[in-house]
Amino acid sequence: MQQRDLLKDEIERLGGAIGKAIARLLNTTSGNQPGAGWEQVVNDELWEALGLPLETLLTAEREELLKVMVGQKMTPVHIEQLADFLREAAGREDRPEQQILLFERAILLYDIAAAESGDYSFSRVEKEQEIQQQLSRLRRS
Repeated sequence: MQQRDLLKDEIERLGGAIGKAIARLLNTTSGNQPGAGWEQVVNDELWEALGLPLETLLTAEREELLKVMVGQKMTPVHIEQLADFLREAAGREDRPEQQILLFERAILLYDIAAAESGDYSFSRVEKEQEIQQQLSRLRRS
């Protein structure tokens, strides 16, 4: 029973950290905190809470990334939230090559979340389709 409580606390902590990162990203890029972009949010919030380095998030192969996430006790919901964060960061990024990378990583995370949950999510599919449209537009530019 105590182990279950500890696991529940850990899951709540991870969800809160990702939610806080998304909220900070939205505030940061709307002009409330000039000079701090999505990379700073990742370094400040996600690294501190998840121990997930930005480089790993952006470059790790699927299996390595999954191993890190399982090690951090991330649920499919957390993984999808992290993908949402990357999707939002990509939409606010000025550099096309960085946008492409962030969108591609978001799709990878949505795919991992789907595989880990075993559920089909219309919401997740819509997000992936939106990202594919953005990627097509960016690659044509």
